[in-house]
Amino acid sequence: MTYREFDSIKDRVLRHIFDIVVKAIQIRPTIVLESVSKTSDLECLGEAISRAMGYKPMQFVNAYRVSKGKQPLQ
Repeated sequence: MTYREFDSIKDRVLRHIFDIVVKAIQIRPTIVLESVSKTSDLECLGEAISRAMGYKPMQFVNAYRVSKGKQPLQ
């Protein structure tokens, strides 16, 4: 992608990012994880962002936990 191409879409990209952040902030208080770990804040925020982007519940947390060699949550 050239700078000119990026420049033509940067406002839309930034708006999309802000929309996802607003949705994630709204979703975050509704997320309750069964397991508390050192990374639970990261897992909750990642899960909220994932749901704001339209992914299924627990999709982020389980993918994150598998990547770290941990047991996925149900």
